[in-house]
Amino acid sequence: MEISLVTHNLNLAAEMYNEVNQKRKFGAEVNAKVGRSLAGDSVEAPLITQLILSVSSEVAIGLFVNWLYDRLKADKKAILTIERTEIEIDKGEITRILTERLEKRVP
Repeated sequence: MEISLVTHNLNLAAEMYNEVNQKRKFGAEVNAKVGRSLAGDSVEAPLITQLILSVSSEVAIGLFVNWLYDRLKADKKAILTIERTEIEIDKGEITRILTERLEKRVP
């Protein structure tokens, strides 16, 4: 499942990238990459952080959502997208969408 975050906060993008790539344990496999947005290469262009999530349990979803929400709640300009759908930055909404999307994938 692809999760994208658009933020003007360079520190947030770098922090998330570093934490994910240090193999922080979520009970899930999460990979991250950070790049400039397609809007341009100016210093003021937002960064896009992409997280690729592979989750095997509801516990993993809870751990991941708590981690993600804790980083996003202060960034009022952040835009969270899960599989091309923009999501409100709300812990319950993020959990609901991730759970629904993952349930659709289980045979």
